[in-house]
Amino acid sequence: MAQYLQRNGLSFIKLINPPVNGFSLAVREGVMRCLEQARQEKSNGVVIFGDGKNFSAGADISEFSKGKHLIQPSLNEVIDTLDNFNKPIVACINGVALGGGLEVALSCHWRVATSPSIFGLPEVNLGILPGAGGTQRLPRLIGIDKALEIIVSGRNITSSEALKLGIIDEITSLQSQDDILDVAEKFILSERVQSTPLSNRRISSKVITDISKEQLNTLEANVNSTSRGFIAPIKIAKAVRAAVEESSFRNGLQRERELFSELSSGSQARALQYLFFSERKVSSPTLNTDPTKIPKISTVGVIGGGTMGAGIAMSFAEAGLPVILVETSAENAANTRKRIDQTYRSSSAFKSGKMDESKVEKLLNKINFTNDFNSLSSVDIVVEAVFENMNTKKDIFRKLDSVCHPNAILATNTSYLDIDEIGSVTSRPSQVIGTHFFSPANVMKLLEVVRGKNTSPEVISACMQLGKQAKKVPVLAGNCFGFIGNRMLEFYGKEAQFLVEEGATPTQVDRALKSVGMAMGFFEMSDLAGGDVGWRLRLGYNLVGENATGRKPNVRYSSMADKMCDQGWFGQKTKKGWYLYDPSAPRKPLENIDTLNLIENHRRDSGITARTITDQEVIERCLYSLFNEGCRILEEGIAASPADIDVVYIYGYGFPRYRGGPMWWGENEVGLSNILQALTIYSSKYPQQPHLQPSKLLIDAVKGGKSLLQTLQQK
Repeated sequence: MAQYLQRNGLSFIKLINPPVNGFSLAVREGVMRCLEQARQEKSNGVVIFGDGKNFSAGADISEFSKGKHLIQPSLNEVIDTLDNFNKPIVACINGVALGGGLEVALSCHWRVATSPSIFGLPEVNLGILPGAGGTQRLPRLIGIDKALEIIVSGRNITSSEALKLGIIDEITSLQSQDDILDVAEKFILSERVQSTPLSNRRISSKVITDISKEQLNTLEANVNSTSRGFIAPIKIAKAVRAAVEESSFRNGLQRERELFSELSSGSQARALQYLFFSERKVSSPTLNTDPTKIPKISTVGVIGGGTMGAGIAMSFAEAGLPVILVETSAENAANTRKRIDQTYRSSSAFKSGKMDESKVEKLLNKINFTNDFNSLSSVDIVVEAVFENMNTKKDIFRKLDSVCHPNAILATNTSYLDIDEIGSVTSRPSQVIGTHFFSPANVMKLLEVVRGKNTSPEVISACMQLGKQAKKVPVLAGNCFGFIGNRMLEFYGKEAQFLVEEGATPTQVDRALKSVGMAMGFFEMSDLAGGDVGWRLRLGYNLVGENATGRKPNVRYSSMADKMCDQGWFGQKTKKGWYLYDPSAPRKPLENIDTLNLIENHRRDSGITARTITDQEVIERCLYSLFNEGCRILEEGIAASPADIDVVYIYGYGFPRYRGGPMWWGENEVGLSNILQALTIYSSKYPQQPHLQPSKLLIDAVKGGKSLLQTLQQK
């Protein structure tokens, strides 16, 4: 809704739709009523502001799927009315003015903001473009190149940057929201406002003349070349171009709306909006907790100062939490400090000036680097981050149980191992939990929070909250080998290797997977992570070698990766793996003749005759296996919903955001019946690959003509 107030000949319109004053139908109707009242009362000016801590975060995107955003008055109609009002309108911006909120502000004749306030047009993140004049007004106000960068990136802008760019006219300070009326009244009655004709303040009346066609072509080409499969940036560039090339502002708006319509009805917009809601839902699972018993976490311990442990410590320090990092010796502790220092100083933030010497020192001082295990006695949670060995982890947890205070949470960063087995050696299994960070932990946003059978809901809740505090996206997972992400990855990777055994090359497999939008192919990802990680795990499970006792009978196993590791080819860390890496470009994969020869010899020794493999077969066998295992994970309750799996794969494994995640992609782009048909054929052709057998959930969903989630909810 919107609330109207008349004072000293001025009209004030308050936007009310907590918490962010989204422009729902009720708010749009309210604003139109208030403007009409101001017109009838012959107001000398209008101030529009937001209730609470925000101006407006834009359209109410929950209306999009129902078509409610199209019901009159539309946001465009509200904005047109504001633009053409015959008295000055001032947007007094507190908090955020994002998306449609900023478009509303741009349609006002003047803009005043408090500090700090945040501005932006983030629609690109939802697979759409600003559809209420943002692509037409912002370029007219601040120039094509700056506007295009802001809209395509979807980034936030501070009050000071907005003032510098000319998006706002003044920054003011407020002691309380009650001051808005006084501040706005003073501004609107100022000589500056009163003496300026409205025609000079309407952005819609401005004409862009300071850019050539060649410059436009260059800007658009740059956007096209960096869009990485996303359609919205390309359409945004076309809309911004229309601000220059269309004969009138109205025609530019029409072009913007055409492009908006194309995007909003497309699969990428649906996928990205699904992700928007999914991320918020899965990071706040429903737990039967006693709020008074949720542990408060104000200090953190980390065991292990390797790549993972150091990254975890950095994440907590950056969240403002004191950290005690324990290493095996004073020398190792000192070396960990040096590596973290070097990591900060080599970061883009430091090089660009966003992080300075004092900030680095402040973060380093948040971490106590020590070899004193007993120093963990007072921390609220300990995250163990040593290598993947069950006996080693059990030894550490026995020691932690005796050292840490009785209410402390004991967490393990294991990628695969059984949380319950680790917790069984303690006297507090209800306080043992998995916190699976992804490397590098100070960069990657995903955190799998893994519940054991005895983990209390309160401990789970505390760790989910801790993940958010550390700016991670926490997803709750059940306890099984590999949890959600790595369990699914196992069969994705197996099929990639089987395809190479049968005739593909690592390059072909990775190229096919990246054609779907994967950030990396399987073999590139394996080289980045280090082939020795999986190899040591396979050694521990007795899967390696001619006399391996851990392999299941009549189940296909590829030993190619084992043979590479026997040679010491672990990937980027050894400059050789599935690919070759030149020291001058250590991240760029090059064809490795030695690996290709190893593959050829492996085929010969295994009696495999190479055949031609299509990219489509690569996509189907790898990604349908991934999807199928996701269905099994849902059947077993390891993940609560398809959305949980999709968020894991978006944030942890480089699945393209614009495809929504593997479960969304499989169900909405490929189709459940198509996946079932393909898996039925492949499982018949390859009976020794049981993961290709269609899951019960998939079969039941197709048979019942329902979605995966609907099928789950029926059980």
